[in-house]
Amino acid sequence: MTKPGKNQSIEELRQELSRIIDLYENSKINYQKLDAEWNIESVNKYWLKSLGYSWDEVVGKPFETLLSKESKNVFRDNQQSLI
Repeated sequence: MTKPGKNQSIEELRQELSRIIDLYENSKINYQKLDAEWNIESVNKYWLKSLGYSWDEVVGKPFETLLSKESKNVFRDNQQSLI
């Protein structure tokens, strides 16, 4: 990974973006992106595979709908500190 600089070419930036997308999509770690309302905006392939969901089942849904009752309470109690 190169350090961004003002002399970096468009092609170098495209390559860097491609590496970042590949890391997100193909990582063996569950990644999710939530919007400001705590809805699932995107997840990576491993997230879907390891949790047994399809893209359509989760994207756009509130994150907390995937949590157990106990986890929902913890999540709600700590939402402000996660911002």
